[in-house]
Amino acid sequence: MKLRIHFVVDPMGWACLSMVLFIWLYNTILIPKLVLLPHYAEGHIPVAVVVCYYLASLLCVTALIRASTADPGRLAQDPKIPLAERDHWELCNKCNLMRPKRSHHCSRCGHCVRRMDHHCPWINNCVGEDNHWLFLQLCFYTQILSLYTLVLDFCQYYYFQPLDFVDKELFTARHELALLRASCLMGLIMFGGMGSLFQSQLTGILSQCSSVVAAVLGRGVWHALEAPVVPAVPKQTATVPEFLLPLERVAKQKLAYALLFATVSLVMGTVPHMADVTVKCCFELPVGVPGISNALMPYICLISPRIAHEAHWYVPRTVNM
Repeated sequence: MKLRIHFVVDPMGWACLSMVLFIWLYNTILIPKLVLLPHYAEGHIPVAVVVCYYLASLLCVTALIRASTADPGRLAQDPKIPLAERDHWELCNKCNLMRPKRSHHCSRCGHCVRRMDHHCPWINNCVGEDNHWLFLQLCFYTQILSLYTLVLDFCQYYYFQPLDFVDKELFTARHELALLRASCLMGLIMFGGMGSLFQSQLTGILSQCSSVVAAVLGRGVWHALEAPVVPAVPKQTATVPEFLLPLERVAKQKLAYALLFATVSLVMGTVPHMADVTVKCCFELPVGVPGISNALMPYICLISPRIAHEAHWYVPRTVNM
């Protein structure tokens, strides 16, 4: 899948994106300067703690840039309609273009987006078919970085030994408590917001229901998992590709098999076999798991969110969209 560069001219979106970048920059500069580097210099923490923080920060900002600049799935001016899907396309009354089902017109971007989930001002971009996995990646890495920051703030205040060789006249030393409180506040906001958003996104993927439709239906998380809403359109194998690790396709295949079988074995207390249920990952390889239930869907979604929903493991309710 090609990731075309895509920019949205929206001053409000630029302002929201700038706020997110400021929070990332604040913690990426402050935490190492105030906590990590001084304690590493005095031998209180290993180098792995510093390297892991910088790695999490790098992954987070990379995911942010990719999600905000990737084409969400903008429809071409003259789309080629597959003959088998011609009956499932409709005319958009705003841009006068033929579009497939589950496509929506974004008033901010000014065009239709395939399988549009929502327009996110915090990345100044739509979340659609081609960048949904990048948005999930951003949510995941932001939670990791925010939690890491909160743990370091807590350790600095309650656990770490006092620094012996720090210059007390430095700005960071004189205002350490205020800087840590600001960092904690940002971390709590980002972790709570991204955690809630990440959960709602996984619920939408499991139920094949976009954020817009879920809001209209007023469906809760557990209700969505117990009785998924399936659009009355032909199923698509491609939804959202796996996002946890930036690996090549062959490596992802092996990793998905290993993690899926290990997770199911741990939860169910038995070794799964290639039978009963078929779960198609984005690389179109069948993975069989016996007796799978809705309780295991978040685990499988974390491993490979790009799942074709099979009738073997849920009873769908059809909703026309």
